[in-house]
Amino acid sequence: MIYKALTLFNALGERVLDNEVLNIKGIKIPNFFKTGIGIQYEFCHQFVELYEDFLLNPDGYFSYENEEIQISENDIVIDCGGNMGLFAAYAATKGATVYCFEPCQSIRDNFLSKTKDLYGDKITIFPYALGAVEGTETFLHTPNIGANHLAKYKVNTELPIIGSEKVKVVTLDKILEENNIVPTIIKADVEGAEKDLLLGAKNIIRTICPKMVISNYHTPRDIMHIQEIVAKINLDYNYIIRDNNSFFWI
Repeated sequence: MIYKALTLFNALGERVLDNEVLNIKGIKIPNFFKTGIGIQYEFCHQFVELYEDFLLNPDGYFSYENEEIQISENDIVIDCGGNMGLFAAYAATKGATVYCFEPCQSIRDNFLSKTKDLYGDKITIFPYALGAVEGTETFLHTPNIGANHLAKYKVNTELPIIGSEKVKVVTLDKILEENNIVPTIIKADVEGAEKDLLLGAKNIIRTICPKMVISNYHTPRDIMHIQEIVAKINLDYNYIIRDNNSFFWI
């Protein structure tokens, strides 16, 4: 994965050993490759996963987009699972306003905040996990920051647990109403918490009907349960499954 990412960077003329900020077809992202060996693989993995089709195929779509859901100027994007902020950087570059939810303090401080610094008010960070009800939960850390998750969910990972922290859980319905945010697109990749996140967004899904991209592979029954939850909330949604990894709801 590191070799594939370096090949893409070289093709774009980006010197990852020198530059502090990388420019990916006009999308600025902090050069987390220089952070150190511990983060290089995950940065390269996310970069390739998010950008490969977009970079190599003139008609290709960025990850979390398809023919019906494409981010455009003036979109209000809710990024559930902000992580390093590579998706947020892409959305902000396209003119969207992005609200990132990332409960892990070390990820926010070391990565996501640096991405936000490149985009100013186009990216806002909420330091919360998302669920069906408000509360406090234990958030587990793994060697792969992309697999960090709330302890209550049994995600498909055999990675060891190397740390934990207590995080605040909020519902999308309440936090967006309190901040007068009306989303046009919701993207959720939250390591098994997708079902509860949707239950905590019932009012939004029922009344505002934003387009949604929801990961469906973290637990064995996600594909069935996520379909059931959305159908019970709003029968007007149609969905497309992309590569058996995400639902696109329109």
